[in-house]
Amino acid sequence: MYLAAKARERQERSRVSNGPSRNIPTKKRKHKINLSMEAAAQLLHRAVDLHKNERLPEALVCYEQGIQQLMGLLKSVPPERQRALRDKIETYMKTAEDLKTRIKRERELPSAARTLEKTIQIEAGKIGFSYDVLFRPYLVNAKRARVIDAYIRKHHQLLNFVRFCELCVANRLALIELSTTADPDDMVREKQQQGLRELEQSLHALGVTLRVTYTDGLHDREIVFDNGWIVKSGRGLDIFEPPASPYAIGACDMTMRPCRATNVDVLRVPDG
Repeated sequence: MYLAAKARERQERSRVSNGPSRNIPTKKRKHKINLSMEAAAQLLHRAVDLHKNERLPEALVCYEQGIQQLMGLLKSVPPERQRALRDKIETYMKTAEDLKTRIKRERELPSAARTLEKTIQIEAGKIGFSYDVLFRPYLVNAKRARVIDAYIRKHHQLLNFVRFCELCVANRLALIELSTTADPDDMVREKQQQGLRELEQSLHALGVTLRVTYTDGLHDREIVFDNGWIVKSGRGLDIFEPPASPYAIGACDMTMRPCRATNVDVLRVPDG
């Protein structure tokens, strides 16, 4: 009896000194896991809402971030919850892969489906061009424009995009989508994103929706209208030289501002 009691006492001291088993989450750890699970759920719920509203690039970003958070939780949850969590991850991964395929298919039209209608050569220092001159002929019956340009970052590039949006408003487009990249400089990026938010609010007041997505690795610079016209410029919207001063001719009227050398290709996607 005495030896058995001593053995139990040693086991109890060992259990207390070693603390709880690593397989049993502490209260603090459980709370952390629950917070991470809630954050992942919010991201994935937002992804589903964006997906339903056809905001596909934004939905894909949210899916990927939510999936990444769930995968980080796999080893932290109790074994009895891991199978259900793994099944959920696999379901969202399949949805994200299908969405990625759809985005790629819609954005990367086969070259055979695009017919080059004309090329506009703009010489360095040439005047007489504006967004109205370049784009208005291709806005007839358009309701949506998708701008793909990695360099809508700095102040003058944002102003160029504002001018393009003004042309879209004047031609009664309902939706403008911008795919660009975030500037690597923190201060410039903050001003970039603030400027685009202000533009989004301004357009919203006029009944026009602006959707902005930040995507790494953009290379092409083109504008795709939903009426079948595509305009590709080697410089994107950034085709004008800066004015000599804020009070020089050409500061306001872009047709009087000298251009940078570039080529503008106008392509057509056949109906059907």
